[in-house]
Amino acid sequence: MTVESAKNKAGPFNVTGTSGTFPRDFLLLDEDHLRVIRVRDGEETDLTSGIGHTGIGTADGTVVISTGIQSGDQIYLLRAVPNLQRSDYNAQGRVRTEQVESDLDLTIMQIQDLREAQGRALTLPVSSEIGGEEAMAAALAAPEYAAQAREAAEDAQAAAASVPPTFASRMSAAAIVQQFPDGREISIEGIRYIVDSAATGMNSAMWDMGVDGVRCPDLPDNSFLFLSFDQDISGGKVRLLVGQTTKEMHHLNTLPLEFGNGVAMGGLSPSITFKDGVWYFINAAYVVGTRDFAVFRSRDLITWDRTFCNFGPDPITDANTPLPGGSSPPDFFWGAEGFFDTDGTLYVFASVRYGADFTDAFGNTVKHFRTYMSRCNDLNALTFDEPVAIDPDGDTQSLIDPHIVRGEDGRYCLSLKDEDTKRIRIYFGSSINGPWAFSNEVSDPNFKIEGQSIVPRRYLSGGSVSIAYDMLVDAHNDINGVRSVLPLRYTATDLAGPWSAGEMVLSSMPVRHGTLVNLSMMDPAAHASVRAAMAAYGGAPVAFNKTAVQLTTGPNTIYPQEGGVYYVTGIGNAADVTIKEGPADSFWLGCFSTTQGTGINVLNAFAVTSPFSLGFGSGSDRMVLMKRRQYADGYYPVGYDGRARFQATKGGTPQTIPDNTVTKVTFGTETRDHGGFYNSGTSEWTPPAGWYELSAALLCSGLSDSGNTIILRKNGVLLAQSSHVSRSGSNSTLAVTVDAYANGSDVFDIAVQLGSGGTVTGAGSNTWFKGKPA
Repeated sequence: MTVESAKNKAGPFNVTGTSGTFPRDFLLLDEDHLRVIRVRDGEETDLTSGIGHTGIGTADGTVVISTGIQSGDQIYLLRAVPNLQRSDYNAQGRVRTEQVESDLDLTIMQIQDLREAQGRALTLPVSSEIGGEEAMAAALAAPEYAAQAREAAEDAQAAAASVPPTFASRMSAAAIVQQFPDGREISIEGIRYIVDSAATGMNSAMWDMGVDGVRCPDLPDNSFLFLSFDQDISGGKVRLLVGQTTKEMHHLNTLPLEFGNGVAMGGLSPSITFKDGVWYFINAAYVVGTRDFAVFRSRDLITWDRTFCNFGPDPITDANTPLPGGSSPPDFFWGAEGFFDTDGTLYVFASVRYGADFTDAFGNTVKHFRTYMSRCNDLNALTFDEPVAIDPDGDTQSLIDPHIVRGEDGRYCLSLKDEDTKRIRIYFGSSINGPWAFSNEVSDPNFKIEGQSIVPRRYLSGGSVSIAYDMLVDAHNDINGVRSVLPLRYTATDLAGPWSAGEMVLSSMPVRHGTLVNLSMMDPAAHASVRAAMAAYGGAPVAFNKTAVQLTTGPNTIYPQEGGVYYVTGIGNAADVTIKEGPADSFWLGCFSTTQGTGINVLNAFAVTSPFSLGFGSGSDRMVLMKRRQYADGYYPVGYDGRARFQATKGGTPQTIPDNTVTKVTFGTETRDHGGFYNSGTSEWTPPAGWYELSAALLCSGLSDSGNTIILRKNGVLLAQSSHVSRSGSNSTLAVTVDAYANGSDVFDIAVQLGSGGTVTGAGSNTWFKGKPA
C-alpha cells in the first residue's frame, strides 16, 4: 500500500441530533489510530465510546457515533498514529514485504500527524534568541496586554472627544456634521458649534444649507435674505437667496419669482424692503414718458401683486427735454432703491440720465447719470412726490446705483457707484434728506465694482455683541459686455471704513447685484415669512460650490473637491495648473478676466485627458465644468475645447524683404491666442506637447520674374515650404500648411525668400500665421 495523500484530518461536521455518521477521506490502518473530537461551547473532548468504523485500511470510510453528541456540537476526525514501532526484524529471519510496507506507511503517517500538530503550534524563527517557554509565557500574557491596550485606546478616544473637530468652513462641516452624536462640539472657522438633533429647520445654525441638528451658542444670530437677478441680463430673472453669513448664499426659488398668472418677475438691480408685514420689491421698469418703475408687494414672498409707478406726479423719463441743469434727455432710469425711514415713510432713490455721454477711465463710452429721491405720499396707491436731486457733497461726476442704510449711530449712509472709475463712494447725512458729506471710497485692484448693497451684521467682540457691516458688490472686468461677473464681499466695523479686501461670495447659482437684508434685525414677521417660503419653494436649499480657490501666478497643483471652483482673476495672472486625482466627480475652472495676460493653462497631467487653456483674452473668460471620465482615469472639460491655438497678423504694417535672402516674417498683432503660447514680440509659437495644424499666407508685392518661397520652420529648421514663380510687377500669394508634432518646447515661425526682393503686405485678410490642434 502507498500513502498518496498528506491529509490526516476531516471536519468540522455540524451535529444535528444525538447520533450521526461522518465521512473520513484519509487513509486509516487501525481504528485505534483515530481521534474523534467533539467541540461544544468552545471546549474540545475526545469521544472513546459509542464509536463505530467502516473502511479501515482505506482512504474512504465513515465514523458512526451513537452516543455523547447533541445538536449544535461539531465533530473533527484526526488521525493520530502512536509514535511506536512494534515490528521485530531478526538478522537471520524471514522478512515479509507486506510488513515492511505497512511499517513504512505508519512512519509516513506519524510524520504527517506531527506536521499537522506543528501547523497549529507557535513556531519561532530560526534567528529567535528566546526559547519556547519564554515565548509561550508571552503569548499567555497577550490577552492582558490587549486589555491594557484597549483601555489606553479608550482613554485616547475620550481625550480626542474632548478636542472639537476643526473645519475651515461651514461648507466643509455641513457634509459630515450629522454623523456626530448629540452634544458633540465642533469648531468651524474658530467658532464653537454643538450637535443637537432637536435643532431643526431655522432653529439649526445651518438651516440655510439644508442641514438640521446644529446649534451655535456663541455666535450672534444673523439671517440674511438677498434679492438678486441672475446672470441672464437680457431678462434679469429675480431670485431670492438665504444665508446665515453673507459669504455663503443658497437660492430659495428654483424658478423665477412670479406674479399674477405665472408671469416671471424680471428686473435689473432689484431692491427689497419690508414694512408692517409686507415685502416691497422695487425695480426699474420704465417706458419713457409713460412710467418709471414697478413695485411688487407680497406678505409671504410667494404671492405678489404689481403696481407701475411714476417717479413723481408724472413720469420723470422723457425722450426730449433734459432735466433742469442737465444736457441729455432723461430717457434712462436705473437702480430704483426703496428705503423705509424711522417714521414709516417710503423713499425711492434712482439714477436718471442727466448729462452728456462721456469716456470713462477705461476708454468706454458711458451715460452720465444723476441720482434723485422721491417720497411716497400714499403707501396704498404708491404715488410719489416731485423728485429731489441728490447733492453728494458737490460731486458732479456720473453717480449711479444708489443704496442707503442707517448706521447704529443714527447717521444715514448713502453709497453710489462712480461711473467713471468704477468705485463705490460713501457719503453720510444726518437725515434722509442730507446734506451728504463724502466719507470714503471702496475700490478693488483687480475688478471694476458696482451694484453695492450694505447690511449690518452682529459679531462677538470681547465677549459682547457688536455691529459690523458687509458690502456685497458685482465685480467684473468688462462693464460694457458685463462679462466675468462674480459677487465679492467687503467688511468693516464702521461704515466710515476701512473696508477689507474683497473676497468671493459662494452662491448656489450665478447672481448679480440686488439688495441684502438681515432678517434677525428686522420685524420678526419678516423672518417668519421667509421660514414659510422655505417650506413652500421646491428649490431651497440646494448644494453649491463647496470650495473656492483663487489660483496664483505660476505653478499650481490641485486635488479637486466636489463642486469646487478654482479660478484666476485680475491682470497678469497666468496660472499653470496640474490636476491630480481628487475626490471630485465634477468641479469648475474659471477665468474672471478678459485681459490677455490672465488665464489658466491646464497641463498634460495624469488626471487630464489633454492640455488646454482658459482665458488669456481670447473670449474664453468663463466657467468650465470638469467631469470625471466614466471608464478611465482623468477629467475632461464639458463642451469646451480650450486647447492651444492662435492667429496673428501684421496689423497693417508691411515688411520689406531683401533680394534672395531667407528673412523671418513678423506677425506682431495677435487676434487669438488660447493659452498665451504665442509671442508677438518674436513672432513665434511654442505650444504644449501635441499634434497641431500650422498654416500661413503671405501676400507679396513689388516682385520680379523670380522664384519665391514661404518657409514654415520648427526650431529654426525647415519643416515645410511652398514655392511660386512670379512675373515682374505682379503680386503673389504664398501659402503653406502642415501637421506637426510639438514636444512642448518646440518653436514655430515663418520665413520667406523672395528671389528679387519685394514687400510682404500688412493686411490681416491676406497675410497671417495661425495654428490649432490637429
